[in-house]
This record gives sequence, C-alpha cells and structure tokens, in this order.
Amino acid sequence: MTTSWRKPSVSAGFDAYDDYVEHRLAYLPLTRDLENLYGGDAVVLDYGCGSGKVSRRLLDTRAAGRVVGVDISANMVRLAQSQTPQDAARFHTIDSGHVPYPDHTFDAVVCCFVFINVSAREDLRRIADELARVLKPSGSLFIVDSNPAATGIQFPTFRSGEPGRDYQDGDERKVSLQVPGVGVLELVDRHWSISTYESVLASAGFTIREITTRGADTVKDVGAQEPVDQPPFIQIRAQVNGADAVE
Repeated sequence: MTTSWRKPSVSAGFDAYDDYVEHRLAYLPLTRDLENLYGGDAVVLDYGCGSGKVSRRLLDTRAAGRVVGVDISANMVRLAQSQTPQDAARFHTIDSGHVPYPDHTFDAVVCCFVFINVSAREDLRRIADELARVLKPSGSLFIVDSNPAATGIQFPTFRSGEPGRDYQDGDERKVSLQVPGVGVLELVDRHWSISTYESVLASAGFTIREITTRGADTVKDVGAQEPVDQPPFIQIRAQVNGADAVE
C-alpha cells in the first residue's frame, strides 16, 4: 500500500530528510526555469507541498512572487506554516485533491514527487484535470518526479525500488531515505512510466513542451563525492492545449 502521508511519523520523518540531491539536481533547475519564463513575478501553486521545502525555495530564489501550497496532510501543512516565514506564502489542507481557488488562478503549477505517491491511474487523471482547471491559459505545469529509468539505483541519500527487479506500470515500489541522525525511513510509492505521464496529461488537455532528465556526474553528499551514473529525476513542462507556447 502506498505511504499514508497523513501519519505524523511519516510527516516528521520526511521533513527531517536532507533533500540535498533533490535540491541540487531538481529544485534549483526548476527555480531557474520558472524565473526564466515568468521573471520572478509568477503566482505559483505548489501542489502536494509537504512541509513547504519547495515553496520556500521558490520564494528564497525569487523564482515566484507568491506561492500557494496545498497538501492532503494536515500535519505537513502545519509544518509548512510554522517553517515558512515569508508573507508571500499561503498553505491549505485539501480534500480529494480539490484546490480551493477559482479557475485560471495560477501563472504556474509545480507538482514535485506527487504522481509517484498516487496509487491509481484514475486518480492521476483527476489531479491533472484539477491542475488544468486552476492554471491560467498561458501558464505552465512543472512536474518533478523520480526517473523511472533509475528505479533500483542507490543514490547518495535515497533509493527508489529494489535493485534488479523489473517494475511494471503502477507497481508498488519500496523507497529508502537516509534521515540524518535517525537512520533509514522506509516508504512505498508507485512506479509510473513516462508514457503514463504523457497519456494522463493529454487526457486533461495538456501539451507537453519538454521532458528533461535531471542528473550530474557527481553529487557531493556529507563531504564525499559519489557517482551518479543515471539521472535520478525527470522534469516535465506542459501547457494547456491552445495556449501559446512559452519558451
């Protein structure tokens, strides 16, 4: 069964996880892309915001003018509210994936490591539909997720999936996170292929503008250099059909 993010122990453990690799290889490129497209003035929805780690980065780097974070976990939202001092941030607990904002509210939507924590393709479609609803016609959706081609590979701070196992679309996948001072936090997510992202987004009326793998030759982790031969992350940028392409 996919991890329950509503459990306080899961929320606290994930908040304590040092997401250095994600920061360097996924979040920093994301903030640069947002700033390049919208000049730092965008009103951004952080869908599945967790404890606000991405929201804070968007504001700290001036990649966004205002950020609204939403999450199904009240524990995560409380952490985000308590740890995010910026006046330009707002956080809400949501039910059934519904975003409590009118149609066409946001210049951009970021959705980081959310799809891999959704257990059914039908739920992915509902999420994509909701993100299309709240996104402005000229806006962009950015999805950052685990690279399905990197399943089972040990990275400096985490591993998604068991080595040597052949995962099929929708299979449960054990995740191990190295939490400083605590040990290993075991979670369960889902393995989704790139084609699933493509079909789900298309069904919601999105056109994919770009799919990018995010990796590096080496990643410095806790003072050591460790090789990263396979890009651990992907970034998908999409727009609602009919919108003018933003390059």
